[in-house]
Amino acid sequence: MQKLGQHFLKNEVIAAKIAQQALSYNLPIIEIGPGKGALTKHLLTAKRVVAIEMDKKLAQSLPEAMGFPKNLEVIEGDAREKLPELAQYIGRDFIVAANLPYYLTSYILRVISNLPQKPRCCVLLVQKEVAERVVGKQGQNKLSAATSYWGKPSMLMSVPARYFSPPPKVESAVLVIDLKDKDEAVLGGAYFEAVRRLFKQPGKTIINNLKEGGLTKQAAEKMLEDIGISGTIRPRQLTYENICAIGRALGESVDIS
Repeated sequence: MQKLGQHFLKNEVIAAKIAQQALSYNLPIIEIGPGKGALTKHLLTAKRVVAIEMDKKLAQSLPEAMGFPKNLEVIEGDAREKLPELAQYIGRDFIVAANLPYYLTSYILRVISNLPQKPRCCVLLVQKEVAERVVGKQGQNKLSAATSYWGKPSMLMSVPARYFSPPPKVESAVLVIDLKDKDEAVLGGAYFEAVRRLFKQPGKTIINNLKEGGLTKQAAEKMLEDIGISGTIRPRQLTYENICAIGRALGESVDIS
């Protein structure tokens, strides 16, 4: 199983706290990478749990290990492919819970970002460094900006490496992403075009990134002046509202289709 990059959670208290957060919404739960069921068994008080497991042997053995509960469905496959399919038929509202292999975190967040029907909440055990990036602990970045469009991320708690088998070389954290209200996310492609341009080179000023993204210096200066944002700041200094304003301005001034 280590070939899939998985570190199995072995601490019951942490597993119970993750499950408690996921269960608090009283909605069906999609679990990604259940492994041996350390988290799954704490989720089974939900009305429905659908677990996606890539490892064939683990997928086949999980129902028996859990005692063949009627509310558990196990699907063998890659969550990057299966999650969009499940999101369509599981119902209008659902939760995603997971102890994610580190290499999969960015992929899964990208898949969720592209879902027409997004989960009400994601409760994800991930590498702590990635969780800190998503919540923008050291300032805005491409990952935090993309996630903030549809969700409100926060860190629930840190999880030491000794609570896993085998123990990873770094700490983990529980990342919670609550879905924003629909009226907070209306820009669509214009927002993500702004993210793409603004974070092309994070160390440069935003006006330089906008210029390299296709705008003339004069057009970039006028656009930023009109919306009241200094062109000399770095991308890490941007707020979500700043990016929205730039996205709107880009949508009005250039063809981003």
